[in-house]
Amino acid sequence: MLDPISKHQTVKLALRPLSDKIPATDELLIPKRLVEDMDAMKQGLILVCGKAGQGKSTSLASLLQHRAEKFKHHIVTLEQPIEYILQSGKSSISQREIGVSTDSFCGGLRAALRQAPDLILVGEIRDRETAEIALSAAESGHMVFGTLHTSNAAQSIERFVNIFPTEAQPSVWNVLSSALRAIICQILVRDTEGHRVAVREIMLVNNSISSYIKKQDIQGVRRGIESGFNDYGMVNWERAAEQLLQQGIISEATKKELTALGE
Repeated sequence: MLDPISKHQTVKLALRPLSDKIPATDELLIPKRLVEDMDAMKQGLILVCGKAGQGKSTSLASLLQHRAEKFKHHIVTLEQPIEYILQSGKSSISQREIGVSTDSFCGGLRAALRQAPDLILVGEIRDRETAEIALSAAESGHMVFGTLHTSNAAQSIERFVNIFPTEAQPSVWNVLSSALRAIICQILVRDTEGHRVAVREIMLVNNSISSYIKKQDIQGVRRGIESGFNDYGMVNWERAAEQLLQQGIISEATKKELTALGE
């Protein structure tokens, strides 16, 4: 990727290598059940959350590549920066970089919606207008993937709502309860051999969680994730950490760090 940079009336080029080698979902240990559940989702909002440098872009690229190969989608991505080149598979794909192909996430999202996309990736939802358009698109029949810099699913819901002014928030809670499909929070930790592995909290919006969101009951959302393990494959940080500890993948100290993310 060539990025022209203008400074003091000179032009410089920033060179970044882009990879077209995208790990498969099973290579990233994304649960097969989650992938199958997401395959069944034809519209709505999916949030992939985590701090910077925690592998969100790689997981998103893997999930989008999977859909591109399985479905005949028109996919538009808005990224800053583009890190992976998606292969079209059965789909048509337009990857746009903020600051190069479009000025902002908001402007790019507006332009994308005029192209009748099936799936849109919004690399970062960080202002009201972008959040509003993304939520409206998800509600009106598009599949929308977005990211937030949050640590757990409950916090992600609150962060999304708090992007909006107080007077608009009751309506946002209501729309989010019907438009949100899933939240995946991710962190990279060292296993017992020193390798980095991704650990995820997974929330899928069932009737109970939808009801909790509509009632603005964040503690209810946490309970819904905990109780949704057997029937829906949901996993909170405590359960994810315990599973990895029992498998000998992480240490007790790492388990405590992961469990704290849910607080």
